[in-house]
Amino acid sequence: MFRVFCKFFVILFLFTACGAATACNHAPWGEDSDVGGVLPRTSFVKIEKIIEVKICDPTDPKDCFTKAMVSSGSGFVIKNDNDGSYIFTAGHVCDDSDIIARFKDAGAIVTKQEFIVMDINKNRFKAKTIAFTMCEDMCVAYAPGFYRPPVKVAQLSPQQGDGALNLAAPLGVFDDEMIPILHGHYSGIAYGGKAIYTIPAIGGSSGSGIFNKNGELIGMIHSAHIRFPFLSLSPTHREIVDYILEHANRKALLQKLMNN
Repeated sequence: MFRVFCKFFVILFLFTACGAATACNHAPWGEDSDVGGVLPRTSFVKIEKIIEVKICDPTDPKDCFTKAMVSSGSGFVIKNDNDGSYIFTAGHVCDDSDIIARFKDAGAIVTKQEFIVMDINKNRFKAKTIAFTMCEDMCVAYAPGFYRPPVKVAQLSPQQGDGALNLAAPLGVFDDEMIPILHGHYSGIAYGGKAIYTIPAIGGSSGSGIFNKNGELIGMIHSAHIRFPFLSLSPTHREIVDYILEHANRKALLQKLMNN
């Protein structure tokens, strides 16, 4: 039974990845445009969620092993205060409740949980979730002692056909001063109110910012089409702005700290 459980444990955490493909599309900006110069690269963060669990043989409580599981996502700074920075990412990046419940149902003991953000130079900082919603798949977190410039938020929503740039760590691909830059176009609203972009995305892209030609925030990738990962889904520009205004503030942070 213990061997069966161990196999289940391994299978549960195998990452599934879509097949790689090559797209022969052209950038929505001219060859002379300074894409790197407008993107808020120093506002980007790679996110790592670490969950450590202890598994014991039900027939022999002394026969145990400990395993740390790491998942990754993307995010970006939206605001600073005197003590740190507020981070925006996808709701499911912040929410560990489902996977922790599965562990507990299987008899495992969760021994450690960590929420880490890494800046463009791979410096690591601990973060804490302030609020998240799974309806629009958004999250605001806070990283004390972490200071990077916040992104600029576009005043206007994108129009169909507008070019869009994305800073992300797909499949965890990220290194010192290296953040993958992807691009596509805003295509409109579908699937019950989600904003659609023709930007390729996969695991690790969740929470990554989408920017217009001026480097201003217009969206945030939270998922990709399951059969065509060159279509990414985002909350609308209006939903993102409203959520930032509601939760990226000192009052929300203090309420979270007091509740814990």
